[in-house]
Amino acid sequence: MRGSAWLVWAAVGFWAWAQGQQVVTLRAWTIGPEEASRTRATNLVQAAEELNQALAREGASYRVRVETSFETTSWDNYHRRLLLAFQSGQAPDIIQTTHVDTGVYAEGRYITPLEPYLNRYHTFEGVIPALWKAVTYKGQRWGVPQDTEARPFYKKSP
Repeated sequence: MRGSAWLVWAAVGFWAWAQGQQVVTLRAWTIGPEEASRTRATNLVQAAEELNQALAREGASYRVRVETSFETTSWDNYHRRLLLAFQSGQAPDIIQTTHVDTGVYAEGRYITPLEPYLNRYHTFEGVIPALWKAVTYKGQRWGVPQDTEARPFYKKSP
């Protein structure tokens, strides 16, 4: 962690300790082919900040911190790193992966079905119903769709 970022997290940790609050740290791994995809990681940090504001309004005694890792490596390298982390018990709490991996990770018991949690939070009501199919395996939802892609077709000019 870089100097100023470390200082911010240390200050947050001290503030939480001084206030008698617990800080729950979640680790997330994301990937993108280009630097612009870094928002896949920064959006998680922003979501934690918004969650912490809501927790403060509710008077909760805990806060959430997200530590992210963003890579511009190949999917093969990322999957290899992720599989080794799963097998060694060192996997992050949140992973970005493709829908193709849902069944493999579910069968390996590397991920947890989210079905018991999704209906408890209104946030997930906004997900387009058809998108859930991509993360559904054996009748259960194992992930949350991140986004959709628009891939246009072009007709070659004569």
